[in-house]
Amino acid sequence: MPNERKNQTLENEEKKSENKAEGKETATKDFEIWFPKIKFIDTIYDERIKIPVLSAGKEAKVFQCLARLLEKLPKKELQGDLEQFAAADLLSILPNLLEDAPKEAFSIASEILTSKEHPIDDKWVQDNLNFDKIFDLIIPFVAGEAKLFEKVSGLLSKMSLSVNF
Repeated sequence: MPNERKNQTLENEEKKSENKAEGKETATKDFEIWFPKIKFIDTIYDERIKIPVLSAGKEAKVFQCLARLLEKLPKKELQGDLEQFAAADLLSILPNLLEDAPKEAFSIASEILTSKEHPIDDKWVQDNLNFDKIFDLIIPFVAGEAKLFEKVSGLLSKMSLSVNF
């Protein structure tokens, strides 16, 4: 009898997990429609650059840039209800954000675009891309990494379910 309850509880938890995963997959697919992964990017001078496949080391460097950028955001102000976040609050964080965000965006774009055959530095990014094109690079990368984190978190939750029983 206790084993039957344990199995039933485990099955219920797996069904809940599957339903959550389906909802996340739909959200991810919707995100991919709006921000598709791109294979090439055109510079402001109409030069076409192939976007290379990123190694784990390059992905880690991009994560570090994103982390530095997120560290600039005031944690205290962003923990509350976002509806309570007023224009004055936004104005208080803008100076730091506007100073540091472009530097990090240039670094992220150069990491994403650099290949062995075609090294690209921050200066090249500043001179050849605008922010619209930079965001075209960064947003699909972040979406792809979010999918990876979803897979890992799903695996971890399944592991914790099996450990609990």
